Amino acid sequence: MTAPDRQRVGALIAPLFEPLIAPLDVAEKGRVPGVLVGVLHQGQRYCYAFGQVPLQQGGSAAPEDTVVMIASNTKVFTATLLAIAVLQSRVELDTPVQELLPPGVDIHPYLMDQPVRLRHLATHSAGFPKGLCPPRDDVFGHYSFDATTRFLREFEPQYPPGQQWCYSNQGFALLGALMSHVHHDSPPSEQGWSSSYRDWPQVARRLLLEPLGMQSTQVELSPPVRARLALSYGLRQPGQRYELIGVGEIDPQSAAIGAGALSSTVPDMLAFLARQIDHGPDVLGRAIALTQSQQEPLGLCMGLGWQVGDGCLAKDGLKLGYASYMIVDPSCRVAVFAFANAEGSDLNGAARAALGALRGCAVQWPRPTPQQIGDPLFPQPDPLLHPLDLHRTELEAITAFLETL
Repeated sequence: MTAPDRQRVGALIAPLFEPLIAPLDVAEKGRVPGVLVGVLHQGQRYCYAFGQVPLQQGGSAAPEDTVVMIASNTKVFTATLLAIAVLQSRVELDTPVQELLPPGVDIHPYLMDQPVRLRHLATHSAGFPKGLCPPRDDVFGHYSFDATTRFLREFEPQYPPGQQWCYSNQGFALLGALMSHVHHDSPPSEQGWSSSYRDWPQVARRLLLEPLGMQSTQVELSPPVRARLALSYGLRQPGQRYELIGVGEIDPQSAAIGAGALSSTVPDMLAFLARQIDHGPDVLGRAIALTQSQQEPLGLCMGLGWQVGDGCLAKDGLKLGYASYMIVDPSCRVAVFAFANAEGSDLNGAARAALGALRGCAVQWPRPTPQQIGDPLFPQPDPLLHPLDLHRTELEAITAFLETL
């Protein structure tokens, strides 16, 4: 099968993303002002825009040049740093977290012989809560190491690690700090959370962003980056104009950087997804392969950072009105990255439908079991927030695509 051209791919995915769009001045529940979509298919890369995606400093930019906040998609980058550290024999997946904490900082185990290990942080199975303590609007970029110490000192796990899946920003915030530490080649020069724990942006750039050629991916929102940053919006009242959401500065030494502080572009995210398909034989390639390996059953199938299902790897992110989702099927060599400048739409479902249409087989995405859904640790799956019947539309798109071959 030859790779479809830009026009054919665009015609295929447009019916899946256009129904998500509402005008900027007429807000509608379950819809957003604008969506950017990147597609990787058989080695070809395509970028598309639907609706309006204005920039922070006015005007607009090509989809390829617009900077977007990818929020919790950052977690897969942190998980990849863990995989690199494992391959370099700096740590093991089963290394207890306590061994990597600074002197005087302790973590409570469920039982003494059942410590929280690095693999638990990377698979949301440490038993940590979802949110960071204390919560705030832009918690990823403004979370203190003192707050991390207090959390670890005060939190008492309710069940053994590795037994249940519970999405945890807190767990990945800690993992990010630990990965900064283990990849820091110079010994710490001070007590407590030394500078080695605060170097995630530099470690990620050296080990991931530069080798992947992701020149427009960063933590700091410098003036040149902010000039290309998409505005984000919230829904105050249906029928009124979408409300702007402000984006403040990000402290590059926040204790939660590795959980969700990256900004990027569609081409950069496609470069990241391309390496999920063609790993390569180097350490980075082998680390990427390790992140994709399924870990022990946890209710939801997990790699390291990735959720795994139906031959696909996926991750999403929400932050200050920004929504993003990436999904890749390595065997079919297809990937989709989607971004919306407001929360509340079924962007994830549309991206899964687009990938299913491109590979010619609908994505059967896993959900928590009924027993887990009834547990407060496992919230009810989000309903579709717009009237589009994605399953029906996806099948129609697949049929139309196959007829062109």
